[in-house]
Amino acid sequence: MKSVKEKQIRWQPELATSIIYWSLTLGIFFVSLIFTLEKTHIYWLSLVLFCLFAFFVWLGAQRTIRWLAADSFLINPILKRNRKIIHASQLEQILVGPHGISLAFCRGEKLVLLMTKKNKVRFLAKLRQNPQLKAKITSSSSIEHFFE
Repeated sequence: MKSVKEKQIRWQPELATSIIYWSLTLGIFFVSLIFTLEKTHIYWLSLVLFCLFAFFVWLGAQRTIRWLAADSFLINPILKRNRKIIHASQLEQILVGPHGISLAFCRGEKLVLLMTKKNKVRFLAKLRQNPQLKAKITSSSSIEHFFE
């Protein structure tokens, strides 16, 4: 039996959103450190801010892709209302870039998933196993072509 970690793949949204989210999260951490260094004893505000930082790190790490069946997967963003179940038959094109994958749907929508190389390889291997996948998988080394 596969563990939960083997069934899920971590991802981040497009680059601009990721930079903004993680910059604000680290900003909370640094403000917490500043409050800690201002006092000679443990300050309640620094503890509150550090807990807020830990919460946002946990929240940011919840972005996962989970395989439901051989032909479908669930994309979990931070907000539950934005969850998407994607079937392989819905995909029109898969563009593999240097830092992630861009999925183009039949409806004209696009979804950019930034991933580590290991997660990208696992995701593509799982997709290629699917017999219902009719999407064209292309590779691009150019970052400009990836975000078109």
